[in-house]
Amino acid sequence: MTPPRLVCLAVLWMLLACIGPVHAQEVQVPLDADSTLYTLNAELEQDLDVFPEVAGFQQAVLYRQSDGAYELVIQYREGARTLRQRRTLTASEADTLRRRITEALQASGTRVQLNQEGRTDLLTATTLLGIAEGGLLAGALAGEDDGSLIAALPLLGGGLGFFIPLAASQNATVTEGAAALTGYGGLQGYGHAVQLVGLVGGDDADGRFTSGFAALLGATEAALGYRIGSRTGWSGGTAEMIAYTGTFGNLIGLGAGLVVVGSDDDVEAAFDAGNRVRVISGLSLLGSVGGMWAGHRLAHAERYTEGDARTYLNAGLLGAQVGGSILSLTESPSESPRFVAGTLTASALGGLAAGTVLLRDRDFSKSEGNLIALGTYAGGLMGSALAAVGESEAEGALVLSTLGSVLGFGISIGIFAEDAERRARTATSALDLRITPSLQAPRTPDAGPSSWTRSVRPGLTLRASF
Repeated sequence: MTPPRLVCLAVLWMLLACIGPVHAQEVQVPLDADSTLYTLNAELEQDLDVFPEVAGFQQAVLYRQSDGAYELVIQYREGARTLRQRRTLTASEADTLRRRITEALQASGTRVQLNQEGRTDLLTATTLLGIAEGGLLAGALAGEDDGSLIAALPLLGGGLGFFIPLAASQNATVTEGAAALTGYGGLQGYGHAVQLVGLVGGDDADGRFTSGFAALLGATEAALGYRIGSRTGWSGGTAEMIAYTGTFGNLIGLGAGLVVVGSDDDVEAAFDAGNRVRVISGLSLLGSVGGMWAGHRLAHAERYTEGDARTYLNAGLLGAQVGGSILSLTESPSESPRFVAGTLTASALGGLAAGTVLLRDRDFSKSEGNLIALGTYAGGLMGSALAAVGESEAEGALVLSTLGSVLGFGISIGIFAEDAERRARTATSALDLRITPSLQAPRTPDAGPSSWTRSVRPGLTLRASF
């Protein structure tokens, strides 16, 4: 087996090692074709009259199951009791229901209050991506003497990257998941463009073509990320886990490529300059795809909040920092590129694996995740201060800074751990005992009450999750 294949298998094995058992999950999806309505409440039902057969209607939500089927959950009241009716729908039946609700919304002129919880994050991402797009277009279009154009395009891109999405999202649903995947898609698009050019052209790639291609692919993947985030209904935590693991996967693939090709002297007989670029580019792309897949599996094996995802990211970065400190204590690490790349790759993987363990049975809030990151950096600053007081050399200063970061990370986790554990218990532990009528659902949402009222029978429902 060739060295690149061995490394690919090793990287995939390391990614799989971080992944726990996968459990089937349900994802809440919109009830209308425009993806604006996620919960149909009693007040809106009075205007739309979608479920006239359900007396005491309170609300309806729609879930997509892991096998591709859908479940419509209708909550209603019967006297003093709150009951639930569950209807299993096929994909075509779910589409029919969405069309019914969309037509009812349009006919009544009802405007649904939009979910725009991710709009600020989206505009932040598009502004930064706009600056990058402008810089890349300047590299593709401007000549050496076009200094004003080189300066103007990134600034113009940043401005347009804010105002155009601001206007476009005025009447659109913007979830936190869609915002996270937009920024991730753009950044990955830039990297993917460079890697694809390197994979095809080796070291003969044209700089202007690469810049233009990166601008095009970055914009395309950013738009695709927004669409995926909007259509899937993924939470911000799920989207960020996919984004962060995908980014680390890209970097891990890069590290694996450097391990394979080594330095010029190491592998001069096996790889020329063009083939070295192709190997590194190919493994980086493979790592990116593997990372996205691993992040998707992680996010669907357990429920992750945005705070969890950011703590996980911080753990991976901290792992890489520990690897850098180890390298600083070795003799002449620059003489062995393979050792440097292998150490940093392994330490980053170790940090990610440690992060998944630390997050088990804990739900950190978004603000807690940000504070844990700040605590880590604050610890690093204190370690650097000690190094400055002791007039340590560069190697010692890096080690002290890393120790401070690890300590700051641990202290911050400890401060918020109890609240995170209580939050996780509240979210995942439930015991639901009800005596309810069991209703045989109609095969299509348009079927009348006569198709199921004759099948009413008492039933005992016991649901427990821990």
